[in-house]
Amino acid sequence: MSHDVAGAAASLQLSLELFGEDQAGDLPAAHRERFDDILQYMRRFSGMLEALKRQYRASRIDVVSGPVEMARSAHGLTEDHTSGASPVVRVATGCPRVRADGALVAMLLEELVQAAGPVPAGETGLVLDYVVRSGADGVAVVEFEAAPGGIRAVAGGSASDGDWSEPLLRSGQGGDPSTARILLERMGGRLWTADGPSGVRHVHFTLPLWEDA
Repeated sequence: MSHDVAGAAASLQLSLELFGEDQAGDLPAAHRERFDDILQYMRRFSGMLEALKRQYRASRIDVVSGPVEMARSAHGLTEDHTSGASPVVRVATGCPRVRADGALVAMLLEELVQAAGPVPAGETGLVLDYVVRSGADGVAVVEFEAAPGGIRAVAGGSASDGDWSEPLLRSGQGGDPSTARILLERMGGRLWTADGPSGVRHVHFTLPLWEDA
């Protein structure tokens, strides 16, 4: 993908250099206006490609990595596990490996955790459902562990593997999820909340992601 974007941008830049405004003076008046329109379109398109290239090269995180067992529960979405004294929540999926902009996802998760409030003692904590639009809709997977001072997450694998990341998010303090909702809606996603078993707050959101080729 990155090679295609870079190649297209380079081709457009070369076209602009070879057929710039200095060549337009040799054209008949009837064609000059059309020529200018084409140049403007090429510039806009070149800018779009550059923006896509920057986005593609930006910091990314693996939202899901490797096969994950489908969870078994009343909802068919979550399954509780035990990792020492810390409960773990798994969000199930049938989705392939998916990547997203790391900084943006981290910011969204921060807002979602803040909106969900603190994790009650003895509860499994926050459940995040990623719905990925990549061809047919699917659900990506992230495992979360309720830990003192925050929530830790790992992409794929198992909690028993000891492959937990460093604390990713601090515990929520409550609040209004309007910021995250606005961000998601601007990106074509949406957010809603629901109370799960034992009073655990479930925060669901859809977010358009791209599939890593």
